[in-house]
Amino acid sequence: MTGSCSGRCLKVYDANRRFAPVFEDADRQVFSCDTVLLAAGQATDLAFLQQGGEDIQQGRPGWPKVDPDSLATTAPGIFVAGDLAHGTRLLIDAVASGKKAARSVYRHVTGKEMRPEYLEATSPGSLPA
Repeated sequence: MTGSCSGRCLKVYDANRRFAPVFEDADRQVFSCDTVLLAAGQATDLAFLQQGGEDIQQGRPGWPKVDPDSLATTAPGIFVAGDLAHGTRLLIDAVASGKKAARSVYRHVTGKEMRPEYLEATSPGSLPA
């Protein structure tokens, strides 16, 4: 990754209302970077739960009931994060939610809390052995 290109979107949907964005080619900008986090706003589709997900209760239609502290669903060992856990928010909220869910999964799998030094921001190679 060396950069991200963005441009003005002229149209999002085609004549059949399918997602088919059209961009203005003359109005593009490239931003130098080495990492890009993509956040695509999508609707939930939990239809797959109809075939074996009965233990995941819905808080409202199309949304699982979620414990706000652990991000656990009503099914043992099933956790959610991001928009599915709390509805549409900012990308940084989804990242924080993912970290919270990861801690809960770790606690569920190991029966232990994560060591405090693993919860702090660190640089590569600075974690204790």
